Amino acid sequence: MTMQLQQRPPRTRRRLLLVEDEDLIRDLLEEGFSEQGFEVITARSGDLAAHSLKDGDFDILVTDVNMPGHLSGLDLVWRARAFSYRLPTVIITGRPDLVTGKLTTSEILVRKPFAFAHLMNAVDNLLH
Repeated sequence: MTMQLQQRPPRTRRRLLLVEDEDLIRDLLEEGFSEQGFEVITARSGDLAAHSLKDGDFDILVTDVNMPGHLSGLDLVWRARAFSYRLPTVIITGRPDLVTGKLTTSEILVRKPFAFAHLMNAVDNLLH
């Protein structure tokens, strides 16, 4: 019996996992990243994002830090490190003191409030 592996068709767009609990911010960021050519998968909590992260093949993770549920954004980042070595990650927060000293070279902190252009620059820097 010969088993053939199915190959995935090549992706034309980069996949971005966006994790943000505030609906308006998540919707605006999803629209912005989509307009920049990303395939955007969203989650409103770290708990929901962990399932997507485990099941998905992402090029980059963009996550808020403070969210409802068991997993904070930082917990999600640590879980991402376990699933994907050096998954490029942008961490967005109004409390940078929670993150200082905990980043790897494949992670960038963006302080709230921010302009979308600043966030996009962080994404571009990690992907290039």
